[in-house]
Formats: sequence, structure tokens, C-alpha cells
Amino acid sequence: MDLSLSDDPVGLTERQADGGSALSALVRAVETRADDESVHRLIEACVAAGELRDEQGTLVPLGDGPYRIKRPDLSASQLRQLDVLVGRIRGLDLPVVPHWVAGGRVLTLQRHKAIDLREVAGRSTALARWVQEQCLESLAEFSEQDALLRTALTEAGCAPLLGFPVGDRHLVAVAKLERLLRTDVEVPAPMPGGRATLFCDPKPANFLVTGVRDERPERIDLDLMTYTCPVSLQVILALFSHPVQLPGTGSLDNRFAAAREEAAARSLDLGALPGESDTMLVYHLIRNFTSSYAVHGIEARTKARALAPLLACALEQIPVTAAAEPARRIRRLIEQERQE
Repeated sequence: MDLSLSDDPVGLTERQADGGSALSALVRAVETRADDESVHRLIEACVAAGELRDEQGTLVPLGDGPYRIKRPDLSASQLRQLDVLVGRIRGLDLPVVPHWVAGGRVLTLQRHKAIDLREVAGRSTALARWVQEQCLESLAEFSEQDALLRTALTEAGCAPLLGFPVGDRHLVAVAKLERLLRTDVEVPAPMPGGRATLFCDPKPANFLVTGVRDERPERIDLDLMTYTCPVSLQVILALFSHPVQLPGTGSLDNRFAAAREEAAARSLDLGALPGESDTMLVYHLIRNFTSSYAVHGIEARTKARALAPLLACALEQIPVTAAAEPARRIRRLIEQERQE
């Protein structure tokens, strides 16, 4: 049965028994690039009809096509902010896959056979460097549009943006590390004193490509743009997200130091304060190491083992920390695991 996009959501739901469905109409609307209002109404119809299989924070397929839908862990005011943002981004020269927000869900259109940049980074050192540059370039592009996007939120009457809770997360992560290592870990809280922008979260996992080097990677997962975040942390995510590929050759200590210097320089270029990126790097590595180590499973433990030597380097190298003993215990912990 043909379901016209002009039908209201209730009508769509009532007519499913006649052989049509809100879901099939939604898929067709996305495929034909229908107007936003029609897509929004159809998402709401699918929610009302119970046709969307989703879980909180989980990305699941929509139908048989390259469509994904999830129910993000956002408040109603944040969902409204995200709806305004994705609508405004659609009119900018930013490589972002189509997004729609309605019915408490986020629907994205993604291409068949697309892979994220984590897989690309693992193919070679040269490609890993290309991936980092793509992440940093995207951060710079979003940063340039930050004022315009904030204006769109203000003009739409949205609630004030929340700051990303770096400080709270830092305290939780350090406490976990102290319990794991059975020793005090004296590191300072992250120092977010410089510029903060909408949190575009420019890590490799949030970019899709269908080829390598022959196209501009497209962004996915814009949920965190309902927060503001220091540019220094966003630079760290671009350069130090797992799997981390350090530049150059030589010892791990030297390559880590070079990556730290680049993170500091890139952060300063975007408006961070001197020393800010180091505190964000320590926070990032502690949080990701402890969260991965706490999860049972090969993938999580592989990530923890990969991040452990980087965290040890950070605790030893960064002047604002006094954590030589925790660094030694981290190395011993991972070495014991490898021997088991």
C-alpha cells in the first residue's frame, strides 16, 4: 500500500494493517531526501508504532539500507539543541552524514561498505598520520563555525549549553586507577582555562570513508555537540584515541614526547592555554585505560594493554605530575597479565 509522506503519523500507524508501515515510509523518505518535517513525522510514527528496534546509546540498523538509528542519552533540551545544530550544519560546507532528530531518536544515513578511520589508521604509519590530519582538520573546520552554530541555538530559543563534565570524570578515573594500582596517584585536575567550543568529538571512530585518501571523510555521531568542551581535549582525542599511532621512529619515550609537543602546538593554535593539553592528556589516558581494564573481553583488554605504556610515559614525562611509582606499577601490572 502506498503511504503518502503527507499523511499524519496517526494515520500511518493505523494503516499498517493494510500492508504498509511507518518504517517503510520512513526508509523511502530518507532515500528520496524528503523534507525534514516529513522525516521527523515519520520517525515519530515509527516510535509510536513500536517499529524501531533500538537501545539507549546503541546504533542499530534501520531496515535493510545504510540507515542507522539510536536513542542517545540526552535530555529533551539537548535533543532540541541537536536538532537545531544538525539542521544548521546541513547548510554548511562540513562533511557530515545526513542526520535527523525526532521522537527521542537520531537517524543517520550512512553509505554501504563504509569503514571508520580506526581501521584505516591500522593499515600503515603513513595512513595513520593521514587519519590524524583528517581529525585535526575537521576540528578546525567545526571550530571556525562555532560562533555561527551557537547563534543558531540562541535564535531557536534553546537552553544554555552544558559544559562537558571533564572534572567529574577525572576524579572518578583517578579513584579507579588508585584502587587498581593500590597506591596514591597525584595528578592535577584537567586545566580547562582556554577556549572551549561545541564538542565535535574528532576521534577516528567518528569518521567514515568508503575508500582511502580519495575522499573527504564524513562525520557521524554529533551527539556531544550539545556540550561545550575545551579545544585542548578535542586535540587530544584526535591524536591519542585508540589505536594510538605515535609519529616518527625511535624509542617509545621519544615518540610520545613528540606527540605531546604536537598536541600542545595544535591546542595553542586553537586557543588553549600553555600546559593545558598536558593535563587533558593525563586525564584522557587515565580514563580510557581504567574504563577498558575494567571490562572483560579481548577487545577491551587489548585496548588497555595498548594504552598502559602511553599512560606510564605521561605520568613520567609531564612536569605537572609526580607519579613515577604509579607508572612503575602500571608497567608491572601489564607485564604480569602477559605472563599469565
